[in-house]
Amino acid sequence: MNPSIASEATVLEIVSTGVQIAFWCLVGTLSLLTYLHAKRTVFQPLKTEVFKLQLTSLTRISEELHGKGEWELLQNFDLDNATHVNSWRILDQYARVVLRAESDLDVQLNALHLPDDDTSRKANGLIRDTQIKPNWKPFDASATHPESHRAQFTEMSGVLIPSQHSEFIMKLEALSADPLVPSAVTESLAELVRRARVNLVHIREVSREIAPELHDKYPTVEHINSATVSWIHNRWNSSREEMQPAAEKVLSIIRQYYEPDLIGFANRRKIGRTRSRGERAADRKSRRKRVSG
Repeated sequence: MNPSIASEATVLEIVSTGVQIAFWCLVGTLSLLTYLHAKRTVFQPLKTEVFKLQLTSLTRISEELHGKGEWELLQNFDLDNATHVNSWRILDQYARVVLRAESDLDVQLNALHLPDDDTSRKANGLIRDTQIKPNWKPFDASATHPESHRAQFTEMSGVLIPSQHSEFIMKLEALSADPLVPSAVTESLAELVRRARVNLVHIREVSREIAPELHDKYPTVEHINSATVSWIHNRWNSSREEMQPAAEKVLSIIRQYYEPDLIGFANRRKIGRTRSRGERAADRKSRRKRVSG
């Protein structure tokens, strides 16, 4: 083959390869630039809408817990009321087993339930009123010797669960089940719910603790008829888990997640000075990073 012809073919091959490489580099560059442009123009509105929906979900959670101290949280979960009623049930079961006395406690509790046609919620133990005062009467002649039955009562059986307690827990669990809620918020809400459930059944542990004391406090039916349950409630209250720290943790995580000092109005209106252009630019950059990230 003529050397000049071979040389020309080699040059053409090199040029063709170079053109192909340049073409694909150009295609890759254009694709990258198109993606970056779309990320700023097409994807950002979508992320902004997701951000708004997420903000709505977290606002609903915050509204349920914001500004509530220990007492308000106990009321939301109906724990104070439930403990009051279950304290009377401790005394009632003790009276039945040890003193062989029966009361009208069940009648009073049934009067506080929903109508009979709402059996599903009635079974959960709907309690709306704590003004309960049972009246015990002996039903067994052996009640004159309660010492023989003393060992038979060791703890309360079962715990009445108010429907308000169950409903508030289900409400919080439904809010935390939202896929837009960050996992850290979901986990902290789960801890709050756990404490509420543990505190409710803790009254049974209290009944086990005070069982040996009941015989000394209420040796006869006459003594138990003059009883109050405030001391049982106080025993429960002094040994239960606190609710407020768990609620505050939920709110703290929500505040950290959105950094309100950056995205809200706190930094836009500093008392006594005007924010610099650099500070405003830094805030805008931070917001763009959070929305696009």
